[in-house]
Amino acid sequence: MVRTWPRLWMYGHFYALLAVALCIAAGLFYRLSTLLFSLGYTYVFLLDQAQYQNHYYLICLISFLLVFIPAHRNLALDIRLFSTPASTVPAWALWLLRAQMGLVYFYGGIAKLNADWLSAWPLRQWLPNTVYLPPFTHLLDTMAAAYLFSYSGLLIDLAAFPLLMWRRTRPYTIPALLLFHFMNSQLFGIGAFPYLGVALTLLYLPADWPRRLFNWPSDPPTHTNKAPETNYRATRLTLVVLTAYLVVQALLPLLHWLYPGNPGWTEEGHRFAWHMKLRDKECEATFLLLEPTRDERWLVHPEKYLIESQHNKMVNRPYMVAQFARFLSERERRPGDGPIAVRAHISCSLNSRDYFPLVDPDVNMAQAHYGLAAAEWILPLPPAQAGAIYPQ
Repeated sequence: MVRTWPRLWMYGHFYALLAVALCIAAGLFYRLSTLLFSLGYTYVFLLDQAQYQNHYYLICLISFLLVFIPAHRNLALDIRLFSTPASTVPAWALWLLRAQMGLVYFYGGIAKLNADWLSAWPLRQWLPNTVYLPPFTHLLDTMAAAYLFSYSGLLIDLAAFPLLMWRRTRPYTIPALLLFHFMNSQLFGIGAFPYLGVALTLLYLPADWPRRLFNWPSDPPTHTNKAPETNYRATRLTLVVLTAYLVVQALLPLLHWLYPGNPGWTEEGHRFAWHMKLRDKECEATFLLLEPTRDERWLVHPEKYLIESQHNKMVNRPYMVAQFARFLSERERRPGDGPIAVRAHISCSLNSRDYFPLVDPDVNMAQAHYGLAAAEWILPLPPAQAGAIYPQ
């Protein structure tokens, strides 16, 4: 379990992250800065799973890759500080970052090939109720708008990587993606992801575009074309690590196919798979606690222990329900009591379907196991509701 620093130390942690991020941008103590940022940001990412967002996960991955990428070969303060000859960055470093963003686009599109998204859900619900974009607000309150955004998002995600790889289509694809990210930033509250997407999409431009854009000299007097000496053993190890990394990144989004049911309902295999903005899930939850030695039972509402954002995430994610039940069993136990059993009564609506139980109310959730195997205590959607059957 990852624990937080004391309060003042957490402030210091974030200020330290800002400092090393600026060092990375300036190319100052680059190797140490990238390592510290990767470890420091991943630590924050792991603190609270209720705060999981795809773009936080992507930042963890990119910061990990920067530890290996020699991005301090040119225009870096390290060159001046340590009198290192400036040189070009190897092509594999650029292609590694391109491959990472390509996987995000590709699997983001694959995830949209489901009955809900093809029926324009959950955008049917989100666009009229959550988006204020004058003077187009009234246009968003139409079925045509929901289908337009659903299918355009699907096509852009699926086609982005191959079109970015082809030189002839790249000049048209990049502006389309920039518009796509801009619209996402205006329509949905998805934090930094659109801006991160824009920055990473620009990696598909020719490698020398910043130099040409800002009219930097192509061969400054202080630079040399001589490449630094290569440590072949370290290079081979780096390539092995990064190849294994890409294999994992290519396979991890497929994990949800190993589980039965709709991953938007069961949440099994949903994380780390680039399933972005695919479902709207509303849940109601109470927890019944039973103490066997005194034959007592009482209800606990999650709001007693969780802030609103944690509560909203926990009640519709079974793995969090199991974790919270174990917490309740320990926290509500009084001296002399036996083990506290916890029954979770949770009903959820997925993309405006009717409400159905999410977990088995007869299972002691304090002892429920959640791991790589499918959890039998997660109740499936009724067969009549598993497809795209919605009120019009």
